[in-house]
Amino acid sequence: MPKRNKGIIAYGTEEDRAKLAVLSGLSNKTASDWIVQEIRKQYTVAFGDTPPERIIAQQ
Repeated sequence: MPKRNKGIIAYGTEEDRAKLAVLSGLSNKTASDWIVQEIRKQYTVAFGDTPPERIIAQQ
C-alpha cells in the first residue's frame, strides 16, 4: 500500500477555505479527504490508470 502523507493545507482566500468547508461537508469528509478525492477523480479523467511516474518521465 502506498505511503500516505500527513495532511493537506488548503491555501487561498478565506472565501476559498469557506467554500472548501461547504463542499467537504456535503460529502461528510474532511477538507483534506475531499481534496484528495478530487485529485484522484480529476487525475483519472485526464490520465486513466497511467502511473504518474510515466507522465512525469515524458515531460
